Amino acid sequence: MRFLWFGKKKSKSAIDAPQELVQVFNVDNFVLLTHPLGNAADTALSAEFICSCIFSVIVNEDSVASKAVQNFLQERGAIIFSTSEYTHSSSQGYAARVSHPDTQKSSTVLVGPPTVISKATVPFHQEITDAIAASQEIFIVAIDGITYAAFTISSEMR
Repeated sequence: MRFLWFGKKKSKSAIDAPQELVQVFNVDNFVLLTHPLGNAADTALSAEFICSCIFSVIVNEDSVASKAVQNFLQERGAIIFSTSEYTHSSSQGYAARVSHPDTQKSSTVLVGPPTVISKATVPFHQEITDAIAASQEIFIVAIDGITYAAFTISSEMR
């Protein structure tokens, strides 16, 4: 025996509807050196200070990838410092003068590809060189001519 249904046909629920994929960005292969020149005088910086310098430069960029980097750095204790002379280009990277909150000093912070950053810095530390060898799409961070960090940005569709 068959039953006939004369009621309303159920509409597809939101669960059955196809979900839109969203591009999600992540920071990977983060290398941070607090003493990149060994025991050289006045070159040691704290991890929080380095992250804050990067954050202060990157915060000027308003892209989804930049927001991922900003969130990553804030999770590591980064706070914003005042900046001046900010520049950005897709081929050269980011540059700015970052003021130290505790002193009247400021530092030049560069974030960009290895080929560009290497022209303005002392030779890279071996850990930075190894990170560059592992990924050509890497950003190098230099503070006052010394490289302190490197990272990549990956994306995936979810």
